[in-house]
Amino acid sequence: MQSNFAGGRGDNSRRSANPWDDFHHRMDEFGERVHDSFHSAGNWSDSSAPLLNEVNIFWGRRRRIISKNFVGGEIVNIFGGFDVDLRESDIQGSEVEIEVVTIFGGGEIRVPGHWEVIMETVGIFGGCNDHTAHPDRTGPGATAPNGSPLPQPKRLVIKGVAIFGGLAIKN
Repeated sequence: MQSNFAGGRGDNSRRSANPWDDFHHRMDEFGERVHDSFHSAGNWSDSSAPLLNEVNIFWGRRRRIISKNFVGGEIVNIFGGFDVDLRESDIQGSEVEIEVVTIFGGGEIRVPGHWEVIMETVGIFGGCNDHTAHPDRTGPGATAPNGSPLPQPKRLVIKGVAIFGGLAIKN
């Protein structure tokens, strides 16, 4: 009897002579399937809840918030990944806050183009980046040429830390 683990082919001729090569090849295929599954277009879960509360440990999730009274929330991500899309949501007040802790993982938060993003984050062997196009900010009480008050952009404050991980904000 030949053992497949001792370098023998047994009756499965497609295995390589080195079992570690087989193992690495299978793990690469598995990783590609998981990555493709996570990033497929149909892998978004929509939520109309006004509070964001994401916890991903050795996991990942893609969440689209469609609430018109978004109040902020928190994301905890350990050895995982996340995508949060806020582009279809709205803030009732003028400012909300999201607290993010990501350790050995990372993710993206997408915001509407008319929101202003304020980053109060720290990267420790990681990073937090704001890739948004910032809206023009006028002073309080500024008026349009017709005398009507100019609306102030909504503000999203991101507070948190990325340790051996990353956070990107986009619109």
